[in-house]
Amino acid sequence: MTESTTNLKLRRLGSAIIDLLLIPAFVGVLMGLLLRNFPTADSDKYLRAVSLAFLVLLQRDFIYSPGRHLLGLCLVDAKRGNLICFYQGNILLNLIKSAVRNSLLFIPFVLVVGYVAETITVIWKGYRLMDLVAGVKVVEKTKRARGT
Repeated sequence: MTESTTNLKLRRLGSAIIDLLLIPAFVGVLMGLLLRNFPTADSDKYLRAVSLAFLVLLQRDFIYSPGRHLLGLCLVDAKRGNLICFYQGNILLNLIKSAVRNSLLFIPFVLVVGYVAETITVIWKGYRLMDLVAGVKVVEKTKRARGT
């Protein structure tokens, strides 16, 4: 394994830790503190709404990924090298690729398993399991391909 590959793998791991563990934990603690005085039924509704917004409306791949941004990485189509985002290329196709990539994280019953599986795969292989299914990969921003 080359030094460049190892560096990219470590940055992917850092990105996964930020995006899949630290930010959700921070949002969960913040929401817990904000909703501590609400009746349980009401707070459950708000927590579900925030979770949905975090996973769908603010979908990290499609709009913004703090972890990738901080570590100088971006998400591209594995075959064509086009940036996966909402403001460039085929927006519908980019949204579908992003949704497929995050499908393990959308399903509440496998949410914890999905986070753990994706983090372990990043540690072991250097990419997320669903990257292969969605046909995308994360690369350094300086190496992102056409149209950027």
